[in-house]
Amino acid sequence: LAMAPPVMTKNAIVELGRILTYELIREWLPVVDQEIEGSLGVAEATFVDNSQPLQIVPIGRVAPVMLEQSATLIPASQTYHVGLNDGEYYQNTLPESFTERDRVLLVIPELASDVELGKVISDVLDKGALQENIRVMSLLLAPPALEKLGLKYPSIRMYCAMIDPEVNENGMIVPGLGNLETRTFG
Repeated sequence: LAMAPPVMTKNAIVELGRILTYELIREWLPVVDQEIEGSLGVAEATFVDNSQPLQIVPIGRVAPVMLEQSATLIPASQTYHVGLNDGEYYQNTLPESFTERDRVLLVIPELASDVELGKVISDVLDKGALQENIRVMSLLLAPPALEKLGLKYPSIRMYCAMIDPEVNENGMIVPGLGNLETRTFG
């Protein structure tokens, strides 16, 4: 990926997002059992319960790219968007509240520290969501963020494509992916 043009980087992010989405939802979405009538008889079937849409919160500019193919996997969803800079929101479309039944998917491309995701998790919990109903999807995590968030929010499951070993003195994941916004959008 180091020398990949933006279109290749974007395609890789979209594909990784689809794979991660599948992994995290396959046993998480609410389902209903129904009987369906086929041409030769009745069959029992399990369907995703569309009456309980997944609440999706992409964080930053690259996160929506990770979700480009998720519509084929998630039949019902409500999407909000947040953007943070130095731990402060520059965009926040979170709803006034979540219910205890809401399943909330937080999508953040890279996680070097716990600051941005920690703020979003705290706000989502303050709005009524339950820790056990929150999942996080990321392309790349670093151990310091994973450890801090794991200690503070032990019931939240995190799904990622890769864990890199360290964060340098500038707060960048090493070896990392570089500036994903520039690599994705040019």
